[in-house]
Amino acid sequence: MMRSMFGRVTKPNRLLGKSFDAIPVVATEDLPANLEAMNAMIDYWRGWEKKYGLIFKAPSYLKPGDEPTVYVSEAKDIGTAYRAEGKYPNRGDGFSAFNEYFVRGGQEWRTKDGELKTFFFNINGEHGMRIRQSIQQNLMSPAALAKVGERFLGDVAADFKQKLDTMTDNPQHRLEGTDLTRLTFRFAFEAAGTAMFGRRLGLLGTNPNPDAQEWIDNMRPLILAGVEMMFSGDQSWDDHKSTTPEYLEYHRLMHTSLAAGERLLKESKQHLSDDVPSVLHDVIEALDKGKLEDIQEANLAMYQVMGAAVDTTANTLLWNLNHLATQPEVQQKAREEVLRVFPDSINFADSSKLEYLRCVMHETFRLTPTVFFGLRKTAKDVELAGYDVPAGTYVQMNQAAAQVNEKMFKEPLAYKPERWAKMAKEEATEAHVLENNFGRGPRMCVGVRLARAELLLSLSTILKHYDILPAEDYVTPKPKYFLVNSPDPAPTLRFIPRRLSN
Repeated sequence: MMRSMFGRVTKPNRLLGKSFDAIPVVATEDLPANLEAMNAMIDYWRGWEKKYGLIFKAPSYLKPGDEPTVYVSEAKDIGTAYRAEGKYPNRGDGFSAFNEYFVRGGQEWRTKDGELKTFFFNINGEHGMRIRQSIQQNLMSPAALAKVGERFLGDVAADFKQKLDTMTDNPQHRLEGTDLTRLTFRFAFEAAGTAMFGRRLGLLGTNPNPDAQEWIDNMRPLILAGVEMMFSGDQSWDDHKSTTPEYLEYHRLMHTSLAAGERLLKESKQHLSDDVPSVLHDVIEALDKGKLEDIQEANLAMYQVMGAAVDTTANTLLWNLNHLATQPEVQQKAREEVLRVFPDSINFADSSKLEYLRCVMHETFRLTPTVFFGLRKTAKDVELAGYDVPAGTYVQMNQAAAQVNEKMFKEPLAYKPERWAKMAKEEATEAHVLENNFGRGPRMCVGVRLARAELLLSLSTILKHYDILPAEDYVTPKPKYFLVNSPDPAPTLRFIPRRLSN
């Protein structure tokens, strides 16, 4: 019988019954060792399920240390873990690699109480909640989002179409995957920027704001550099390691990005209008009331929200386009709804009527989730998969596995958006826990409403004006996981103007 890294046998001791110590433990030789292995994390997890069952203990790659994390894969247990989370967010220290820039900055990056100033996804407890509450009011408000949508998002969608027209002005109306990725990132940044700064940043035009341009150019390389350090297996940053080319490049990207973000924040404050609510309004109020200590905390909070909003939305848009291009019947049904809802121009107000397109988004989240798994810490004793799990335990939730569970979904690997229309008419079921990737509880994504609006408007714009087809050399993308799920390779597609295809 194999022994694990925690010194326990890998099979449960039946004499212990439902106790925490009876949960199987993944053996050391079954653990991935590096970042490349982490890209195949879902395959590893499925292998563990076959060998150890639907609940087991293993190290968390989002929380370093010897304390085991409990892994669960069924919707009912995922729902229980969400409900067991405490009042304040607690995600462990798994993203500590992103802290290194601020740790080495000394007192410049400390609050008056001596706490580290960093991205709030890396801050737990009351400190983390203080930062979150300082920036979430207008993002979470349906009324505020409606004003942003009515003022800006229709125009952003129109500019998105114009940019796509230009980029596909070739005989095949072809857009390379790398160029499509750049376009989706620019769209996501431009759309999110309206809610963040209360203004247009010009990233879909010919004269973008230079600080916004620098920010978005640095964003993806910075995330990838941080993730590589996060999964390096060694998050102790001694003087030698901090002089490596990899770390120096990470340091450069962080320094220039934060400087660009602070300039953009200060400039946007000069253009701020009270007509449209924004996150910047919340930040200014928080600074005035002392909820945010200074411009550094404000900049870090806004930088994280923008980074999360852009990376997730852009990659989710890519996956939706990929599914629509390869599912012509789904594409046509979605298009018919879009043409019915938007006989004239695309607008935010009517996007709530897009019932089938929402189902398309849910099905994309299910089969190609933006985030494969989540981590929560229980604030009370709970039962997971028949085992007693005490308060204070980290639980890692494999949403990707649950979302293709044949007990939960008929034909789980088939792309069938209509399944969500049927479930919407039923009473709440365990499957509803899995209908989106935005999380729940104190760690729920603050930009969930904005992200949905961006996706609905961008997809509506494309469906209304283009037929989407795979290019002749199209390669089916596979999920590649860093902080979010990216299609690899990004799909190369054809966008045929509908005036030509009709």
